[in-house]
Amino acid sequence: MKTLKDWSFAGRDGACLMLDTGGGRRLRIAVLEHDLIRVSLIGRDGWRLNRSWSVAPDGDTPFEGRSRDDLGGFSCPDFAHQDTPDGLVIDTGTLRLTVRRPLQLVWQARMGDDWRVFATDRPTGKHMAGTGDHAHAHFLRRHPD
Repeated sequence: MKTLKDWSFAGRDGACLMLDTGGGRRLRIAVLEHDLIRVSLIGRDGWRLNRSWSVAPDGDTPFEGRSRDDLGGFSCPDFAHQDTPDGLVIDTGTLRLTVRRPLQLVWQARMGDDWRVFATDRPTGKHMAGTGDHAHAHFLRRHPD
């Protein structure tokens, strides 16, 4: 497996931002609600499985799943995104996602007037992708508190 480090902004398509991560892989960040952002790693040959049972707008997903590209049922609110010296910042007003260089995701939630980090990728080897297959791995940093 290879650690994904470098990325470049590939554009915005409605509720989705696309980041190229090398080797034909793309990180898709979809703002589904003010408090819900879905991050997906798409392989060089597209989706390995184009169905999902993970994120559904109205409770449980159907038995056959939903298309991974289907944003139906979500409000897909407008959001701000900007390049910064640290990388890319996506802000819904409720959630803030910073994509740093090398590739690292830092998640924050609004707490009154402040932003509080609630999840972050570990410092090294956080996003990994198979060199000859669709395998991938993602690792978060854990804090004792």
